[in-house]
Amino acid sequence: MDRVRRLLLPVLAISFLTPAQATEVGEGVIQGVVLGEGARPVRGAKVHAELKGVPMAKKIRYVETDANGFFLIDQLKFGIYYVSAENEEEEYGDSGFSFFNDQPVPMAQISAQHRIADVVVNLGPKAGILTGTISDAATGKPMPAGFDLAQVKDRTKWMGYIGSARIFGC
Repeated sequence: MDRVRRLLLPVLAISFLTPAQATEVGEGVIQGVVLGEGARPVRGAKVHAELKGVPMAKKIRYVETDANGFFLIDQLKFGIYYVSAENEEEEYGDSGFSFFNDQPVPMAQISAQHRIADVVVNLGPKAGILTGTISDAATGKPMPAGFDLAQVKDRTKWMGYIGSARIFGC
């Protein structure tokens, strides 16, 4: 019995001195906050992390922010991630698309040495919804509904096109 105790005592001592890891080997966590206009926390935003250089070939995993805009994405492989968010109910488009955000997409790196990465995702400005009918001014007949809008530097202006025709608005 003394022999077993002498063998187990050092093992137990080492296990108490070694910090516990909450994740499996090769996994990490990205945590942070999502802020909207006026640097206010955004509740209910959908946040996702995309591993840099790896094509998205599966369903995108989203986590939702709490009342204070905080989120936590766990069970991530080591690597560099792009982190983006959206909240359609609050009229914030996906921050990963340059149409909705002219700031660089936040990045986070997790590794064996740094299993937890902190990031701030800024949303905004709020998006709008454009509805209506496009018709030919001369004939009054409806035109094809396909058109694109592109953000310009001045956020009070927009630019778009239908086929070869350009539209400028203010």
